[in-house]
Amino acid sequence: MKRSCVAVVAAALAALALIGTAPIAEAYEDVVGITWYTDGTYQRAGPSGTVVVVYVVGARRSQPYRLIMSPWDGDYTCGDPRGDRDIYPGVRSSNAYGLIYATAGMVTDPPGEYAICFRTDAAMSATNPITFTIV
Repeated sequence: MKRSCVAVVAAALAALALIGTAPIAEAYEDVVGITWYTDGTYQRAGPSGTVVVVYVVGARRSQPYRLIMSPWDGDYTCGDPRGDRDIYPGVRSSNAYGLIYATAGMVTDPPGEYAICFRTDAAMSATNPITFTIV
């Protein structure tokens, strides 16, 4: 009994640590899935024209998604229709397990901080965003 409680607490702490390192999207009510750069990080920086490669685990199953970028104002919003733009020219669909495979997009905005996520209009949700700073 004691070992199973320890395992449950350890798993919960690991999940909270994971969620604590990634920002939370607020532009949509429903945040489903965790976005990562392919090296497992949540933050990057580079010049305009940088190609980023990201993937998602835990997205809504079998849904069409767009890879978007929105200005980041410190609230970790992503998917705000007033300020987002596609950085991948097509639609990517999550599979039956909620995985969106590695997707490349080019960031070409002016210097500043941005949130990157996948957004689905079909389910009015966005994945948990990652950040990119254009220097």
